[in-house]
Amino acid sequence: MQKENRLERLIFSLYISFALIFIILYIPLHPYPFSYLIKCVPVASLLIFTLIVKRGPVRIFLASGLFFFLVGDVLLDLDYSRFFIFGLGCFFLAHIFYTVLFFRDLRFYRKSLLIIAAVIVYGLTMAWLLRNMDPNRIIPVMAYLAVISLMTISAALYSTGRSWKGANLVVIGAAVFMLSGTVIVVNQFLVLIPNSPMISLPLYWAAQLMIVRGIQISD
Repeated sequence: MQKENRLERLIFSLYISFALIFIILYIPLHPYPFSYLIKCVPVASLLIFTLIVKRGPVRIFLASGLFFFLVGDVLLDLDYSRFFIFGLGCFFLAHIFYTVLFFRDLRFYRKSLLIIAAVIVYGLTMAWLLRNMDPNRIIPVMAYLAVISLMTISAALYSTGRSWKGANLVVIGAAVFMLSGTVIVVNQFLVLIPNSPMISLPLYWAAQLMIVRGIQISD
């Protein structure tokens, strides 16, 4: 247990350090050679941690999700415009694995209804706002919004009845993840947000860390 705690502290320190390095260098230098190597370290560190520490279905689904997030991170940093749909596809698959992970131990209580209702309202609102977007991209974008909404609902159901701290980290992480995805979609298709990665990336990395840490506590 002590060795696992030391590994956890090392991995999370690496995660936060490289996330901060990428954010600090983004505005003055990006794009710069091999920036994707810095960008991929945070999620890669969580993937390594999961493969070492977890076992069984949690290891399979969480590691698979992190792997596809890692690939998506690299693609979007290599050429955002060119690989946007491919990166979105990787994130879609990653959210599928997260959703399956959360649904494998479904627990339903009345308080879950508030989260489910809020997510449904969010999904319908985003669908209405994006109704006039490029027909060639509307299907993958709507699919992504649907799966990230489903992931958030599944996180709320998965978290219910578990340890207070772990439960809250997972469901808040999922909600922050949804907010990060919203920033990306709004910037790409609705309103240009100056330096939007400075908003979406910290949210994305915070969400990943909260979800993995929450699962670590809960399981």
